[in-house]
Amino acid sequence: MISDRFYVYIDSKKRLAGSDSSFKYEIKYPPGMTYKYVCVLRVSIPKTYYIINKPHNYFILREVKDGVQSESRIEVPIGNIGRSKFVEHMIHYLNVNSSYHWTYNITYASYDDFDDGKFGFTVEGKDEKDSAALVFHDGLYEQFGFDRNSVNEFDNDGFLESSGVVKFQAEDILYLHSDLVQKAKRSILQDVYAANTPTSSNIVWECHSLECNSKELNGNNEGPMFSLTDENFMPIDLNKGNMCITLLFYNGGTSSP
Repeated sequence: MISDRFYVYIDSKKRLAGSDSSFKYEIKYPPGMTYKYVCVLRVSIPKTYYIINKPHNYFILREVKDGVQSESRIEVPIGNIGRSKFVEHMIHYLNVNSSYHWTYNITYASYDDFDDGKFGFTVEGKDEKDSAALVFHDGLYEQFGFDRNSVNEFDNDGFLESSGVVKFQAEDILYLHSDLVQKAKRSILQDVYAANTPTSSNIVWECHSLECNSKELNGNNEGPMFSLTDENFMPIDLNKGNMCITLLFYNGGTSSP
């Protein structure tokens, strides 16, 4: 049996400070008690975050003509979008932002063809000695099918293909962080997988093994911070949807919660 159980029920709406995605919360421990371990028993996270989010909702169109380089920062509206509409908008953005008025196009497999999940990009109007590239930092690279922090150049024939399959699923791996467990890697309190949860519904995770999911406490912290990130530790914006967490503090044993 576990000893000295203490349950805490957290609602991000009742935070001391911050937002629903990153907040400070008051925990009132029983007088005279200190605890060694903490475990997330349950968490409910609204899947109200977007596929495309600020401040990483941009990419760079880099063009070089006659040795003169031009870079256009192309900002994309935040929100959710499917593949076909995304392609339609990106073709428009590329063409209106081309410094040298080159013509860009994006294609992908039709419904009655084998679909490799990649985009094909073309540019017309440039000479062989000229160059064009799509540059990505911390955002939009998954939707285009490229790597994070990558420079992707069109070949001499004006063609470029996605290096990987494009992704139009909202973040499917979430990390709940807290300074309650600062000794843990990146202070990760719990990882949550959300691929099977539809947009605008709630991601619900429950603990089935106290031993596997418990973390050693970094002392009794009466005003701990909680935050939600993706697998690259980029903040997740829940757009004012509240997150609920049930925590168990205890001192020993590994039986069921």
